[in-house]
Amino acid sequence: KPLTFLLALTFLFLFSGSSVVLASLNDCIRSYETKERFQAPRLCSPFAEKGDAIAQYLYGRMFWDKSWEGIVTHSYDIAYKYLKLSAGQGHADAQNLLGTMYKKGQGVAIDYKEAVKWYQLAANQGLEEAKKSLQHLERRINRTQNKKQQRLTAQIQKVGKNREERMVIGKADPIQRDKVDMGVWGAEENQTSTS
Repeated sequence: KPLTFLLALTFLFLFSGSSVVLASLNDCIRSYETKERFQAPRLCSPFAEKGDAIAQYLYGRMFWDKSWEGIVTHSYDIAYKYLKLSAGQGHADAQNLLGTMYKKGQGVAIDYKEAVKWYQLAANQGLEEAKKSLQHLERRINRTQNKKQQRLTAQIQKVGKNREERMVIGKADPIQRDKVDMGVWGAEENQTSTS
């Protein structure tokens, strides 16, 4: 009698609408890609938790993509967790999206070095979107570096001019040097010219 009860309970559980037990990874993927999106989090979560890279990517993307708002609560932190797990297993789309998160500072600090790393891993697998993102980011980095170099060059030139002025003043008589050091250089000239 206990065996019959256990079999009946198992049968009831399996066919009572518990689709999580009966769901497959393909159901997760189909629900993500179709109008049955409301079922996707429930169908993908168990596979993501078990370590399936595809399910981790899809589940993480649901939390990243604001168009899923209302089905899941938008959260870059949750997205990052699952995308990082998937990317770590070599999932190119997850690597690409992780690169975007680092580039834009979504749930993480902006870090172009990390963004390049993840874009490069995805691009090495042939993902065209990652190749384009990598090229775009490299152009942005180069522009930023060029602007920094221009500012640094301008600062160096300014320091050089100031140094030349100080050298010229240093050759002046001691009284004029003291006036410059005290910050009164030109003050006397301004007073006499305004009188």
